[in-house]
Amino acid sequence: MTGQRILVTITGSVPRSPELTRLLQTTAAGDAGHAALERDLAAATGAAVTWQRRNGVDVVSDGEVDRLSFMDARRLGFDGPPMPFQLADLAAAGDEHRAAGYFTGSAAVALPSNTREITYDPGPAAARIARFRAVLDGLDGDPPAGAFLTAPSPGAVTLAGSSYYRDAGDFLAAAAVQHEYRAITAAGLTLQVDAPDLALPYHVHYQGMSVEEFRVRAQLHADAINRALAGIDPQQIRLHVCWGNYPGPHHRDIPLAAIIDILHSVHTGTLVLAGDSPPHRADWRMFAASKLPAGKTLAAGVIDTATPGIEAPVAVADAIVQVAGAVGPDRVMATTDCGFAAFPGTPALPARLAELKVQALRAGADMATRRLWRHTRTAAAA
Repeated sequence: MTGQRILVTITGSVPRSPELTRLLQTTAAGDAGHAALERDLAAATGAAVTWQRRNGVDVVSDGEVDRLSFMDARRLGFDGPPMPFQLADLAAAGDEHRAAGYFTGSAAVALPSNTREITYDPGPAAARIARFRAVLDGLDGDPPAGAFLTAPSPGAVTLAGSSYYRDAGDFLAAAAVQHEYRAITAAGLTLQVDAPDLALPYHVHYQGMSVEEFRVRAQLHADAINRALAGIDPQQIRLHVCWGNYPGPHHRDIPLAAIIDILHSVHTGTLVLAGDSPPHRADWRMFAASKLPAGKTLAAGVIDTATPGIEAPVAVADAIVQVAGAVGPDRVMATTDCGFAAFPGTPALPARLAELKVQALRAGADMATRRLWRHTRTAAAA
């Protein structure tokens, strides 16, 4: 529960410097640069936390500064050709070129497919955790209200495709996410499971499936998350679900109403849900009909990370108050829909625009706080 104040968080990545982006790409390509990258990552992590605190973020991340994508989890065995796919909403809107190329049009974004048995290298995750803990332990002033690291869901890992695992269940079981989950939570940090696979593939990878067919697949993925989370306190877990972090019409997205029960079935304390793209701005109404399970908090996406417009703080506050009316004000956080730099080197918002958006998020959350607890504070003053 969040208390008598709307806390602000983000969903992971923050803008990276051009120099760090080049180092990430160079290292991933197998060229020299490992030493320089390791040298810069500690400073980049500190800068990411400072950036968040300066702009009013209460629950901070490491900014995903060391990752080439939100699915980059240092799993070995992914060295095959990228799986081709198309974004159905962009294709239907007549933007066929970008529909096929938005995610696969550059080497930085191309996600290699799986070609052999997956093995997991724990070293990079351990280094990432150590860097973040060192930054948190060295902060001056009041500590943040919370701190989290992201890791992909088993199903997000499998979206890359495989020529080795022929059975979907075997591929999910082999994804090796549980090691990273346990390392993050054992360090006393909150884990955010990034699970776009619970919504995005309906209009991308699994076009042609009926809603019921997709629900069966999504439940399979949700069950895999629960198995990987076994033994971890749900209050230490956030589940992030979105329909794709790209500027598109999103009119082919699967409706939240079709999957909300599946999202509720995942054993997490917080649901982080994208909600600021036009087709999803009324999704908050679903929580009046399908109650948020007891003990869960909703981190509502009220900032669109894929478009350059700066949200008006009053509109952000309106959206937060609507969500609070459905689930209760003490069960709401305010967040961005997705990360600001999910894939280094791809079209992304300039750093200054991202900063202005987070400032609008903070201002809107403060407005919502004043509205939601106005009567309580008036009574206390009397």
